[in-house]
Formats: sequence, structure tokens, C-alpha cells
Amino acid sequence: MGISSVIVELNNDVDTSKALQDIKDKVDKVSLPSSAEDPSVTEISTNNELMFSYLLYGNKEIFSQAYIEQRARSIKDKLE
Repeated sequence: MGISSVIVELNNDVDTSKALQDIKDKVDKVSLPSSAEDPSVTEISTNNELMFSYLLYGNKEIFSQAYIEQRARSIKDKLE
């Protein structure tokens, strides 16, 4: 299984509604394998607030799911 993510950042003076529609139109033209899920385009508005995401992953042969979830909660608590 594979996952792909694309983040598009826009300048403040861009018409976000038009840009979002343009992006959706372009994504609809992408040829994906028949087994792939339909792509999703989502607008995230931050109102100029700091926003970020992080991804925590590890080799399942070495790290258990419970361990990774515990580490993620710990990181979240420290950031808050």
C-alpha cells in the first residue's frame, strides 16, 4: 500500500475559491490505477495561524503500534 500527499500553499492575494477549483480540475485529469482510491482535495484555512502536521512511523518488525501511538501522544502533549 502506498500513500501520497501534496500540499499547495497559496499567497494571501490569491482567489482561493478559483485556485481550489483549478486544483480539483487538474487532479481529476490524473490517471490512477483502477485499484487506487479516488483522490481528495481539501481546503485548509489557517487564518494566518501557525499550523503544521507531523508523521510518525516505524518498522513494524521493531516498533509496535502501541509504542508508536504512545510516542505520538507524548509528542502531542509536549507541543501543546
